Amino acid sequence: MNASTPDSLLDAAEALFSAEGYDAIGIREIAERAGANIASIRYHFGGKRELYVETVRRTMRRKSTQIAWQVLEGTPTSRRDAGVRLARFIRAFLDGMVIDAGSTACAQLMMREASAPSEAFDTVVSDFIAPHLNALGNTIAAIDPERSPAELERLSHFVLGLLVHHHHFRVFIEHLSGSSLESTRVRGQLAEEVTRFSLRGLRAGETFIDRVLQSSKAEPKRAGAPTRSASKGKPA
Repeated sequence: MNASTPDSLLDAAEALFSAEGYDAIGIREIAERAGANIASIRYHFGGKRELYVETVRRTMRRKSTQIAWQVLEGTPTSRRDAGVRLARFIRAFLDGMVIDAGSTACAQLMMREASAPSEAFDTVVSDFIAPHLNALGNTIAAIDPERSPAELERLSHFVLGLLVHHHHFRVFIEHLSGSSLESTRVRGQLAEEVTRFSLRGLRAGETFIDRVLQSSKAEPKRAGAPTRSASKGKPA
């Protein structure tokens, strides 16, 4: 068995699972597409379920897939910092879903799991969905701290819903608008509109929103570097 067999199996599994769903694909199809034998799946992964979970894990670990979520890592230093994080997250998410095929595969796998939960559903939720929603919820809480935990969860879904809609309905959106998300300008305009809409829903004023958008376009500060407002001990 050569060293590339696990990667070949993962590549084949990703293509087939994202296109057809977990239940529709058998291990024989995966092995044939990978140019391997069926026994290699059990040898390297243990079985179909474990191969599926590792396939999802690999798509979620890709640098391009993680870029948007990495923006939300850590604790915001101020309300404005949280707003800037949200704005940068929204732009990075939109860029990833358009530019990177890995992000597309990840989104397809998640939607497959949402529409037809597999035996790996609990693992997908605990390892991937819940941590991401929690990170987004923590950012939202720093912007609108009066929200209850239940509201923060719903608001996180609202923001993600705006973004995922543009992935799954992209062909309709582009046809109706006459513009393409391949355009950096169009994505930038969309990111700004989604950010404004989201921040208004979080009870932010227009001056705050304008400042957040302006700051979000600047080069991110070095980790641990205090913001201007934080260094003066004043809220942003």
